[in-house]
Amino acid sequence: MYCLDSNMVNCIEQVNKPREPGETVGVKSAGVCGCPNDCMSQGKCHDFDSCKCDDGYKGKDCSLLKCKEQTCHNLGTCKEFSEGFSACKCRDGYGLSDCSAEISPLPPIPNLLNKPQYVDDEYGDEHPLFNMSAIMQLYIEISEEDLEFLILPENSKSTDYKKANITFYNGKEREKFVDAGIKIKGGASRQFAKKSFKISLSHFDKNNKAWYGQKKFSMKAASMVPDFVREMASAASIYAMGAPVQRMSY
Repeated sequence: MYCLDSNMVNCIEQVNKPREPGETVGVKSAGVCGCPNDCMSQGKCHDFDSCKCDDGYKGKDCSLLKCKEQTCHNLGTCKEFSEGFSACKCRDGYGLSDCSAEISPLPPIPNLLNKPQYVDDEYGDEHPLFNMSAIMQLYIEISEEDLEFLILPENSKSTDYKKANITFYNGKEREKFVDAGIKIKGGASRQFAKKSFKISLSHFDKNNKAWYGQKKFSMKAASMVPDFVREMASAASIYAMGAPVQRMSY
């Protein structure tokens, strides 16, 4: 019969030697031969079907962390959770469960609906945050409990802010705010799956100063008109009359 070797690529033939009548020989079926997931490159394949994990790792395929021996590549600290798994809390700029991946700068996302906007202040059409030629990306880190509070129907009328770490990126500017505030906002959208939110940079941490004049951001749900054509048409009409228009990004 045939088994996969430790590289999960080549095959080796297992030859049954002659044996006495009634003698049994253990064999391995093709379905269980080969180390699971090649030990995730965090261990060595042993006897063709089991992993001997490196220090700091455990599990059948060495995919789980063992906090007592886990260094997190000296880029974080290992934490054990009540659910029975462990993970590293990594320094900014690094990720994955063991901090082994360096996080590259976020790529900008082009926006095809590139329209001018006007606000009567020092930035004019050149505000560094509200860039209409790229989609604004917001990466939000929030606890499971607070996220649940924000999205559950019974809390749809709440005005309470919840703590969150928020990273903004629009292709030119990138900034992370720790302990910012986020809450649900809007009218009809409060009842929708896609909700609107408001972010306050300094609600919990007064050291989070205004960013290019902005202290708060509104995230409007696109439940009714996903491409924002209505908003764009309204803004263009007001702009044509020379009136200030609320800044927007997507």
